[in-house]
Amino acid sequence: MLIRHFVLDADADLIKRLLSFDTATVDEALGRGHAMSRSIRPLTSGIRLCGRAITAACYYGDNLMLHCALELARPGDVIVCDTGGGTDVAVWGDIMTLQAQRMGVAGLITNGSVRDTRTIRESGFSVFHAGISMRGPSKPALGAVNHPVSVGGVIVNPGDVVFGDDDGVVVVPRERLSEAVQKAGERAEAEQRMREAIKNGARLYDLLQVEESLKKLGCTESAREKL
Repeated sequence: MLIRHFVLDADADLIKRLLSFDTATVDEALGRGHAMSRSIRPLTSGIRLCGRAITAACYYGDNLMLHCALELARPGDVIVCDTGGGTDVAVWGDIMTLQAQRMGVAGLITNGSVRDTRTIRESGFSVFHAGISMRGPSKPALGAVNHPVSVGGVIVNPGDVVFGDDDGVVVVPRERLSEAVQKAGERAEAEQRMREAIKNGARLYDLLQVEESLKKLGCTESAREKL
């Protein structure tokens, strides 16, 4: 089956709560390993994108299945597209952006290129991409919709939650969404306590127990030794 229509829902309240954090906190909370590579970057600074993933796998230079994914997307969904490698050809432009916005789609994440970037930026639509190219795609090949894809070195399953901000994109497995929110909250609180401690005179060197780490690694010197 190339096109799967059914995708499990993700808890809308948990998605909203996830947005109160940042991607770095969420990735750390999940134990790292869920962040896409830095090649996947926001088209516009300041955007925040979080929603259920609808996935598309396309052959290089082709965006046929991306159109199918767009047709299946629901309001709040994020389309995640694997273009098969390479960024010489754009798979997304301003007309697809207009259609996505009319449908309430939250955004696009792709390891390929986009074009019509000025218009997309002005529209306010959230895009994370690996490149920009004026060259347009063709539609001669089948791929897959709502099957697992690999984007930015991370596997994205349909129904997972993808969260992007200025630092990049983190993928939250659907079954770990509640855990991610809870642990991100705990981490955020711990980091806030650390900030307050530094403001009150504590040193990060002590808070992070750097001296103890040096000793465990066999270092006989201390950063506090004065010349």
